[in-house]
Amino acid sequence: AFKKKVEKAKLRIASPAKQRVKAGKMAKQKVIDKYYPNYKELGLAQRVKVDQLIQQKYGGMIAKLTMKLGKVVKAKEKEKVKKAREGMKGA
Repeated sequence: AFKKKVEKAKLRIASPAKQRVKAGKMAKQKVIDKYYPNYKELGLAQRVKVDQLIQQKYGGMIAKLTMKLGKVVKAKEKEKVKKAREGMKGA
């Protein structure tokens, strides 16, 4: 049942709210990559602390990046749906 749900989700473009969430995650990841390159090696408690610090220090930057990355996410969503539909036709 879950696999069917995932398949159907791939055929639809995500709602604007979900797209904003995805853009927010991308923006946060860009900040992490730039300022905390060793983030992946940190322990769980340290990552939580870094997340809080990022939100305090770079919250505004993340908000601006989220707006800019909204277009990128929208384009990726369209591409995702296009590929999924082509896959369905090919099968």
